[in-house]
Amino acid sequence: MVNTAYVHADMYFWVDESGKKHLTNKRPPKGAEIIGHVYEKSEVEFEKEFIPAEGLVPDEQTAISIAVAVWSPIYGKDKIAGQKPYQVFLVDGYWVVSGSLSIRMVGGTAKIVIARADGRIINISHGK
Repeated sequence: MVNTAYVHADMYFWVDESGKKHLTNKRPPKGAEIIGHVYEKSEVEFEKEFIPAEGLVPDEQTAISIAVAVWSPIYGKDKIAGQKPYQVFLVDGYWVVSGSLSIRMVGGTAKIVIARADGRIINISHGK
């Protein structure tokens, strides 16, 4: 089955107050001289999405990779790396991934819930 989507784009070629030329997809600021504008509308055809039977997040390692990629910019790469080994459980079609604390550490760990079927992030938290 083929689906069709319509996309459009505005491109502006403009000169700012200092004489510098710009090419952007956003409307120029007030006072700028627009020296070109292109509006394009296109049809894009695409096949119906394919999701494997085991889902887009089929295993623990994939779930961990997604978790670390999401956590690192939020909590810090070093802090997340310090929570290894990660604990991973599959519960009713959702991967629950959390960090671990060493015996001497006090505090909480990062936790994330990821949909196995399509990789949606359902919840992100960090204990205290």
